[in-house]
Amino acid sequence: MKKTTLLLGVLFSFASVFSQTNLTTAVDFTKTDISGIERHLFDILDAGQYVILDFFENDWPECESTAPYLQQTYINYGCNDKDVFIMSIGYGNSVSDCQSFDDEHGIEFPTISGNGGGNGITSSYGIYGFPTNVLIAPNHSIAKQDMYPIDNAGDFDSYLQPFGLTHKSCTSGIEEKNVINSFKIYPNPTTDIVNIDMDYTGDVIIKVFNVQGKQIYSSNEHIDYNVVSVNLSDFNEGVYLISINTGNNIINKKVKVIK
Repeated sequence: MKKTTLLLGVLFSFASVFSQTNLTTAVDFTKTDISGIERHLFDILDAGQYVILDFFENDWPECESTAPYLQQTYINYGCNDKDVFIMSIGYGNSVSDCQSFDDEHGIEFPTISGNGGGNGITSSYGIYGFPTNVLIAPNHSIAKQDMYPIDNAGDFDSYLQPFGLTHKSCTSGIEEKNVINSFKIYPNPTTDIVNIDMDYTGDVIIKVFNVQGKQIYSSNEHIDYNVVSVNLSDFNEGVYLISINTGNNIINKKVKVIK
């Protein structure tokens, strides 16, 4: 059941009524997400993208259970680079709260914390229950006031595909394409060393990207059916993408660093 935050003690049986927005047109905002990037809603819409606003509280179990399905939807629809842009709007939480939530659940799309402007956005949309996922069309109209219930990533498809939205591959610096699976990366998650074990011999280029697609590590290595280790101890806690270029194939794998 959704968590409903209401004055005057409204019963939980009315949660779905108060969770969805009653708006039919989007309210604009410009706020800085927890990564320090400014997000302007109408700029995104005017570029032709549908926007999913995920209103959430990080301490509510249903928000936790829905998060992996929204992350999979982010990947399925092109990692915010194609027709769909996903953004989480926190309520009653701090930047550190949201960062911990995103790290725990592998969230890669932008998050605006409650204290960083999310509280005001939540109020302007009239949201009182969490999670609430609002779909906004490029013409600024509210296409879906709440996509609910969500029990798997396919449920998001059922809301998006009637608008002509289809799965698209990612094209950012952290995309996972041309992937082969004859290798292992362990331990994952890791606190420092990550080992790359490949059924391959030859020269490779190993690169590490952060979730914004920025390269933060590069090394030339020779692999002879052996294990190569990469030291991630100086990296901040979070999700990274390790890319191994063999010359003929690019092998990508996400790894989580914990402290």
